[in-house]
Amino acid sequence: MRRGVSMVPPRPVRNGTLKWTLRVHARRYGDGSPTGTLVSTSVTARRVFLLLGGIALVVQCVGLYGPPGPAGPSGIPLDKVNHLLGFAVPVALFLLAGVDRRLVLGLAVLQAVVSELVQGLVLADRTGDPWDLLADAVGIAVGWAVAVGARAIRRPGRRGPGQPPPP
Repeated sequence: MRRGVSMVPPRPVRNGTLKWTLRVHARRYGDGSPTGTLVSTSVTARRVFLLLGGIALVVQCVGLYGPPGPAGPSGIPLDKVNHLLGFAVPVALFLLAGVDRRLVLGLAVLQAVVSELVQGLVLADRTGDPWDLLADAVGIAVGWAVAVGARAIRRPGRRGPGQPPPP
């Protein structure tokens, strides 16, 4: 075994997608061995995407329900960009983790509507804006498209339009 990180070749799982595994190798000291013991553990891409999606969701909630950020340069709608990215990133990560598409997209739309209602009716220093809701919807669509595109790239053997069949 070696130290470091290695990618285990993908293997198909039940639903036809590939399971990528990241294998981490490290030395553990303190077990009486002068050189330590080489240990390894595997982390699936699903767990990594779930963790990153959870972090992105926390950041999204802070951005939606926290105090408003500073105004950006004139002419650049940073608020709309933040809404778009705030929804696109978690949607893409949860979809790449293999969470059910209907659940992810449904909860994202619900979060978009509820966040604008809360901003408009409950939070004193925030206002609800229908344009923010549109930016949220575009972000959800962008996140879905990124996940679909990434999955198409990750699956070997799938042909795109106009590509000849494999030999």
